[in-house]
Amino acid sequence: MIEQWKIIDCAPNYSVSDQGCVRNNRSGKLLKPCDKGDGYMKVNLYISGKQLQKTVHQLVALAFVHKSDGKSEVNHIDENRANNCLSNLEWVSAQENVEHSQAKYWEVTDPTGNQYQIRNLNKFSQKHGLHSCHLCTRGRSKGWTCCQLPGRKHS
Repeated sequence: MIEQWKIIDCAPNYSVSDQGCVRNNRSGKLLKPCDKGDGYMKVNLYISGKQLQKTVHQLVALAFVHKSDGKSEVNHIDENRANNCLSNLEWVSAQENVEHSQAKYWEVTDPTGNQYQIRNLNKFSQKHGLHSCHLCTRGRSKGWTCCQLPGRKHS
């Protein structure tokens, strides 16, 4: 599938892709997103010489996802804040976002076979020196496995 790009409305010198990438339209270079400690990937955009920091998931959702009335927050469907692909994002209400965050449980197995049932993938990843976006994908090559446990509610 070909990556789709759209110009960012608030910063027309930049574009965002449906795969969660942001690029400078003048130079053609991709911006390097960073996590400032809350798990959300952010990029710095420069408009008229002023720096504007934006979360990548918001940029993707604003560009590609139809926003319904009463839906003001962007939800990461797999709870991985570093996964900013269009297929992982949806607009939700504040209440729906809270309910979603409380409804997920994950089972993680480390390279030695120890299993963990966790609710917060980001905190678990940080505690074990991993990056949450790599735990369920690249982590497999290092012996880690991760899967979502459906229907579990955190009490």
